[in-house]
Amino acid sequence: MATFQSAVVETFQLRMDPDAALAFFADLDNNIRFAHDIESHEKRGPDCVLYVLKEQRSGTTTYKPRYLLRYTVDPAARTLRWTQLDEPGSTMKIRGLARFSGPAGGPTTLHWDEQVEAEVPVNRLLAAAVRPVAEGLIRRGIRGFVERMIPAAEARA
Repeated sequence: MATFQSAVVETFQLRMDPDAALAFFADLDNNIRFAHDIESHEKRGPDCVLYVLKEQRSGTTTYKPRYLLRYTVDPAARTLRWTQLDEPGSTMKIRGLARFSGPAGGPTTLHWDEQVEAEVPVNRLLAAAVRPVAEGLIRRGIRGFVERMIPAAEARA
């Protein structure tokens, strides 16, 4: 088993009110709708979602991402946090923080900080060879999610 790690710490601009942006990003249905390659999901209460992504194959290796996230909103601080919870069969560890700042009415500055660790069933030699590609895919996946959410949020503003 190999662990691939990646992070995105980046700032984005939204043409909308920061409280409305926070509300959009904190909505579990929006998180589910804009996640990539979801095979299934299960809401577990008002603040948790189990995600199961489509199986990924590379040669003889198959990988099925699975993780349970808890979302925590702090309206006073205009933050959204997400953390991975223990779940049998989880293959990823994820944690993140989104901070929404700006004047009432907008624009909004979104500071995104997310770390992901994926445990993939590959040997050490193969892991060394594919590490740059795998970690780049994780970064592109995180950034792609944010870039899908922003125009949808702005369209609702």
